[in-house]
Amino acid sequence: MSLDIKWVWVYNTLMNSKITRKRRTDRNQVLYYIQDVVTQETYIGLTALSYKGNVFRTLRRRMQKHMQRALTERKNWGLSCALRERGAERFVFGVIEIVRGKRPAHERETLLINTLQPALNTFGVK
Repeated sequence: MSLDIKWVWVYNTLMNSKITRKRRTDRNQVLYYIQDVVTQETYIGLTALSYKGNVFRTLRRRMQKHMQRALTERKNWGLSCALRERGAERFVFGVIEIVRGKRPAHERETLLINTLQPALNTFGVK
């Protein structure tokens, strides 16, 4: 093996191994709501903060993903059915809070869903 090929092999081996990088669990997570402006039905969700901390872009992209899934996957979930039947223009979204860390964020989301019982969350989290 020539020297150049050896370095390429070492680089590719290190970059593809799971040893080189530990998955982060301390990212900021955004707890958000989606609400139908007519019926006032809500959905509570959680997503990782992205776009260099831009909360609005993160939530706008998450809303786009919800709409895309509703139209392409034909799931029988509360939010998906509502988006298909009523259209995305009838819904608004916003931030509930930003939580540091995945586990605390999931615990907070579970607490909010179980306490508030939002109509568009299909599955009650226990």
